[in-house]
Amino acid sequence: MEKQFVIFHLNQESFGLPIETVESIIKHQPITSLPQTHHYIEGVINLRGKIIPIMNLRERLGLEDQAINDHTRIVITKLHDYFAGLIVDGVDEVVHLETDALEEVPKIATSINQKYIQAVAKQAERIIILLELNQILDTQVGLPVS
Repeated sequence: MEKQFVIFHLNQESFGLPIETVESIIKHQPITSLPQTHHYIEGVINLRGKIIPIMNLRERLGLEDQAINDHTRIVITKLHDYFAGLIVDGVDEVVHLETDALEEVPKIATSINQKYIQAVAKQAERIIILLELNQILDTQVGLPVS
């Protein structure tokens, strides 16, 4: 069976999310800060009349921060009734992956918390880390929006 994933990058590494969880991809824009939020929550934006919380995905995954540039994008995700934006270094493409190409990640293979990783996929010469959006958004941290 084949599934589609939106592929983006952080720190020269490829990451992916199931296409059905990606609502849109927008250029980085000014973000309104919110007081007393988690360190990885940058704030909120108004997108087509909806207030969307914006998360710095590098910070959430424990990666080194990087300056915003012309390639930086915000991936607007939807999980159930929750919308959230994820700041990424750039968006590469949409790929089709066979489910038999997906593998569990070895326990010592990454410094990223294992709960954020659904699987890894091999495609040509690269490895794509497929993220577990449910864990990344963790609706317990106050990301639900109307």
